[in-house]
Amino acid sequence: MWSKEICLRFHPAWESNPGPLVTSALTNSCRAPTNCSPTPLSGVVSYHWLCQLSSCVTINWVCSHRSYNFLALNLFSTFQNNCPRKTHQNLVYVAQMAAVLRGEYNDVVSRTYIIDCRYPYEYEGGHIEGSLNLHKADSVINYFLKEPIVPVFRDQRIILIFHCEFSYVRGPKMCRLLREEDRNVNKYPKLHYPELYILKGGYKAFFLQFMRYCNPPEYCPMDHEDYQEEMLKLRKKSKSWAGERRRRDLISRLGMAKCM
Repeated sequence: MWSKEICLRFHPAWESNPGPLVTSALTNSCRAPTNCSPTPLSGVVSYHWLCQLSSCVTINWVCSHRSYNFLALNLFSTFQNNCPRKTHQNLVYVAQMAAVLRGEYNDVVSRTYIIDCRYPYEYEGGHIEGSLNLHKADSVINYFLKEPIVPVFRDQRIILIFHCEFSYVRGPKMCRLLREEDRNVNKYPKLHYPELYILKGGYKAFFLQFMRYCNPPEYCPMDHEDYQEEMLKLRKKSKSWAGERRRRDLISRLGMAKCM
């Protein structure tokens, strides 16, 4: 069993940025859970100490040794299920995303889906190679839940990595939506996709460091002056869909209440 000190010693940030080795996932945006005891997975690392920290932390780089990276990431599903919250500690760094694209985790990950939640004009102006442009909630649900994807081998995994321009609103929101819908169609604690992650810093952060993995190697901001009208139309459609979904959820809850 690895100790907290050993895990921190192997944190890769030590080489490039000496200082705090465990960083706040969303500064001042969340507090540590008070009732939380995530079970260590596969006997690889003891994560109990994470619950004692004063803020949510990024956990994907707890152990830099390549054989532990995605095993460590698997903590998210357990941690989230025991301690539900709206904020996210399931962050994937841009360097790790690049490693995924290079195929460095193909032996432990069956398939990786990179979901780009930006608007079409942003995606067409430059996106991560192999990413899917699913900016509408119903598109994400239909793609992943209409016919759920299963891994090729039982001991391998399917991971989904969401992002938007900065991974601040659209990416995390879509990630939460898929988790909620996945939970609704399964009997707890089963999930079709237990491993959902968010690219820290979004497309912009990735583009600035790994332009060679972008196609085309360009970056179109959401608020680009040439697409102001299209942006407003897409925002309006998104809000309309969100309102309709809330209405359906309310009707569903009322129906369940009557049956009780």
